[in-house]
Amino acid sequence: GICTMIGTRVAKVIKLKQTFRNMLSVSLYVNSVYLMVASAFTASLGFLFWTMAARLYQPEYVGLGLALISAGTLLSFVASLGLGTGIIRFLSTVSDKSRLVNSSITISSLASVIVAGVFLTGIPWWSPAFTSVRQSWVFSGFFVIFVLATTTLERLGEVFIAMRRGKFVLLQYSIAGLGKLAMLFILAT
Repeated sequence: GICTMIGTRVAKVIKLKQTFRNMLSVSLYVNSVYLMVASAFTASLGFLFWTMAARLYQPEYVGLGLALISAGTLLSFVASLGLGTGIIRFLSTVSDKSRLVNSSITISSLASVIVAGVFLTGIPWWSPAFTSVRQSWVFSGFFVIFVLATTTLERLGEVFIAMRRGKFVLLQYSIAGLGKLAMLFILAT
């Protein structure tokens, strides 16, 4: 009766524990867990970032900041030129890994500076609300640096993924997210 039922449940728990241990011995599963945790942590930090931004800044500045970050992220995606997929696909098979990584980062970094420059040049036509950003060399410079940094960090994340080093992706995203939060408070003072 009850002893058999308890014994069956204990056996299922033991089997589940062994299955979990076996999964943790496979790098694909471990890296998948790291990437899922990195995504969840990044999303949580993003939620916290925008919640704090809404409390610390006026709504029009939060809206402008959101639009600029979105534009910069889109430009970074365009500047990637699909090289991240190539890194993930070919890094494990190519003999000169550093050449592939360096070439990808250099090309996408150059592309990010070009697309950011084109965006800033075309602001009067496609986004007159950003004119103040274009008129300030400091803001323009920060915008170009933001697009460049986003592009470069994405390439590095893809290198970590290709090398099955998901823990470094988690670390990279954590540092970047916490850095953004810190900048939010520094700029508010």
